[in-house]
Amino acid sequence: REMYQTYRWMDERLPPDAKVLLAGENRIYRMPRHFIASSDHDEEFLYVLALEKKNPESMRRELLRMGISHLLVNAPRWSRAIDSKPREPFDAKSAIENFFKTQVLHVAASQSQIFHVVQLIDEDHPRP
Repeated sequence: REMYQTYRWMDERLPPDAKVLLAGENRIYRMPRHFIASSDHDEEFLYVLALEKKNPESMRRELLRMGISHLLVNAPRWSRAIDSKPREPFDAKSAIENFFKTQVLHVAASQSQIFHVVQLIDEDHPRP
């Protein structure tokens, strides 16, 4: 139920052209915007991107290139997914932690803090 309240909030407040990357979440029924979501059988997209790009700024630029403007993070599920990953040969977990500290703006969180909506920093196309 809280997820659908978050989706309703997103529908009311995100721009109509927003494209959302879901992290730690794959329940997409009623998702009000275009999105990318990993299935339970796939690696988390953001983790794969960190392995490929290696640094937070490159990750952000690639997401923007793909048209992603926001992320919806299911914090407990995301933590479980990322905590199970090894730190070798490349520490993708640290890259992702730095990504969330430096490349996004926190927009909203659900009442219980399970769901977080963040917006990618985009100097070329700032949103009001």
